[in-house]
Amino acid sequence: MISDFLDRKLAKRFQAYDVDGNGVIERRDFALAVERMGDAFGRQPDDPELQRVAELNFVLWDRLVAHCDTNNDGKVSEAEFKEASLTGSLQTVDSFEADYAPLIDAALDIADADRDGKLTAAEFALWAASLLNHSQPEIDEILRRFDRDDDGLIARDVIFAAIREYFFDDSPDSAGSWVVDPSPDR
Repeated sequence: MISDFLDRKLAKRFQAYDVDGNGVIERRDFALAVERMGDAFGRQPDDPELQRVAELNFVLWDRLVAHCDTNNDGKVSEAEFKEASLTGSLQTVDSFEADYAPLIDAALDIADADRDGKLTAAEFALWAASLLNHSQPEIDEILRRFDRDDDGLIARDVIFAAIREYFFDDSPDSAGSWVVDPSPDR
């Protein structure tokens, strides 16, 4: 039996992948996410850093469809996504390091304009809205929790650690849970 929290956590993650909101995850959603990020940060489709994000995003899509698409229709339903997540076939430490870590780094490279290892609140807001489908109130809650010294900056390693924690810590109070699902009703 799946807990209510884990069910919400997986549903929120599914919604982040389902960029066009049509109820299934398709390759097009991964293309739209990159396009949305490019638009948010003023990057053209031929920008090498954006192309790197696209390349890594499609590696993630290939892994997702290979592990989740049980009926081979080229789409991943929420039920398929949750089942693959629950069986552990979707995320392992190895798959995180191989697929997610490079993608997160590449996306943070675009967001961290001055390459100081920290995102401003504005950079983080663009990054979280374009890649995680977060609303401004959700972004504000994450910023409140992650910017503990109130300097308006969030270190890249804090963001990366929270995302890693999301995959491997099922505690509702973990930082990873907040970066993925900062909604007040969680």
